[in-house]
Amino acid sequence: MFIFVLDIHSIDYNALYDQAMAMMKEHPELAGGFAGKIGGKLGGFMFKRIPDVQKGVAIADMVNQKQGELIPQLEQAVGNFCPLHISKIEAASGASDHAALRFYIHVSDVDLTRAGDLLCGTLLREPDLPEVLGSYYRPGMSVSEVRTYLLSLPMADQELALLRIIKLHRFDILRSIEMAAGMKNVKISFYDMRFYIR
Repeated sequence: MFIFVLDIHSIDYNALYDQAMAMMKEHPELAGGFAGKIGGKLGGFMFKRIPDVQKGVAIADMVNQKQGELIPQLEQAVGNFCPLHISKIEAASGASDHAALRFYIHVSDVDLTRAGDLLCGTLLREPDLPEVLGSYYRPGMSVSEVRTYLLSLPMADQELALLRIIKLHRFDILRSIEMAAGMKNVKISFYDMRFYIR
């Protein structure tokens, strides 16, 4: 399928730690999972006092070591909107001047029907159609007919069209995630996201 690359420009690690601890209090079953591991190795007291660069390294190391626990939780969270399967997650700290944290999420399978319904229903606009459909585009096509049309395309072309929708609207998506995190008192800033089709 594809590799999803997400660059986080900056993040309030201490607020993330506090949120993870609050989540565990609300959901004790997560205590042994990934949420319980954030800062756990160093302890909250130490974690909050080390420099952000070291916090980023600790988070990246934890993601790489505990992906077996993280992947099911991520699949479950995303599955409410669009079922998918993740084969691997990799994280890097200080990956570039623009990325305090970079995540590589290897998606091995996705429910294209659910993804199409979601993306075409919420993001797709008529000016997007030539870029989204590429050689399949025909003048006069409307957004309302695109969803049905996509279902008739080969699976690889469906996937490419849906990824193009996300690419066109990626900054709107990222701003929405930033706002949602802000409502949880976690300040986060994304730089970009992109995809590599395998």
